[in-house]
Amino acid sequence: MHLDFRLSNIASGSGSESIIEVQLNCSNDTVKSRNPMRDPPQRRRFRSLYLWHRYLGLVAALLVVCLAVTGVLVQHAQYFGLQSNYAENQILLQWYGLTPNPVTSYPTPKHWLSHSGETIYLNNNPLEGKYTGLLGAVESGLLLIAITEDSVLLLTHEGDLVEDIGVEDGLPEPPQGIAYRKPQGVILQGRNVFWHPDHDWLNWHPYKGPSPEWSQPRTTPAALLAEIQQHNLSHELSWERVLLDLHSGRLLGEYGTFVMDLAALAMLLLAGSGTVIWLQRRPSKRLRRHKFKR
Repeated sequence: MHLDFRLSNIASGSGSESIIEVQLNCSNDTVKSRNPMRDPPQRRRFRSLYLWHRYLGLVAALLVVCLAVTGVLVQHAQYFGLQSNYAENQILLQWYGLTPNPVTSYPTPKHWLSHSGETIYLNNNPLEGKYTGLLGAVESGLLLIAITEDSVLLLTHEGDLVEDIGVEDGLPEPPQGIAYRKPQGVILQGRNVFWHPDHDWLNWHPYKGPSPEWSQPRTTPAALLAEIQQHNLSHELSWERVLLDLHSGRLLGEYGTFVMDLAALAMLLLAGSGTVIWLQRRPSKRLRRHKFKR
């Protein structure tokens, strides 16, 4: 590219005027667009490394955010109540393959006592505590009496626990069945002996009367069954476990852990490529700063 200056005089009736003509000539062979392929090989390698560093960072950012957020929440799970809060979303429960636990129910004249998982239900209300099983239930005046594999539970008709009587509390042996027969009242079935308590439930005496009608499980009513199963499923999967599985990648199934491993590997690659880019850019900055001072 070059500039061509010309000075000329134009005569007129009142005098002469000077006009400067400026001619801009641009030759096609001197103005050319930049071709990246003509850059030095080292510069092309640097540009490729920069592009890979940028796109790898975008992909890894999503996984790193997931790891950071879930890690903080799991670290403070007790503060956020994640251990005692449970997932109720049906899609999430199905993803984990959770199915309803079997429900065993015993009728009494006024109520249903049921067991599912580790919970005993009075009608559709869960009782406090965890119980491995329910072997029978009867009514005796103001009390409901239920037996588990190792204890006798005395309950009010509202479901409040009055007393939990085990072998260490004077129960002669773990119960295997329960019945109610007048005038003796409650009768427990042991291995070889039938037992009945006194009025204070402190002492137990062998029962030698005719065999009573033992409490037997019955088919749970459909509406009650649905409510118990729904409640039972909703207390199977805590949010702490969900976040732990999401943090480790197990939530995504067999290949989820490999995805999180790739995220960790991507962070190592980003750290390495970022260091290389920084080292390669330092000399050029120093050179530009030196030229500017001159």
